Amino acid sequence: MQTLTDWLRLVFRICLSGTLMIEAILGLVPSLNRGNVPSVAGGFNDFYSNDLFFQNAAFGVLYFIISIWLLFGIKTNIVSAVGGILLVLPAMVVPELGGTELATKLALAAVFAVPLAFFGGGRYAIMDRGNWRQAF
Repeated sequence: MQTLTDWLRLVFRICLSGTLMIEAILGLVPSLNRGNVPSVAGGFNDFYSNDLFFQNAAFGVLYFIISIWLLFGIKTNIVSAVGGILLVLPAMVVPELGGTELATKLALAAVFAVPLAFFGGGRYAIMDRGNWRQAF
């Protein structure tokens, strides 16, 4: 059972990292969004008429860094909580950002982030809260 939960934590980390990476790419290079994929950063451009380039770039960089940290499993508890909050909070503050597709993506991101925030990254994380207790 322990190995199953470790594998689930690894899969949750990869899924949340992929979601944040897609958001980062769409925030940094909005011209790549040819399929009109709903995104938090892209929604800012639609709602505020392209005046928030630097805010989108800042969100994109933050999403990218959090995605890389999640992929390697560095401080998974804190990083997944921050990533989930930075992904869901802007969509909650500006309700006109997206429709049901964005709401579905954000709900899935919350489902991936909450167990990681509570239980950590598991055995397959590089630097997690419980991993270095086992090393010493």
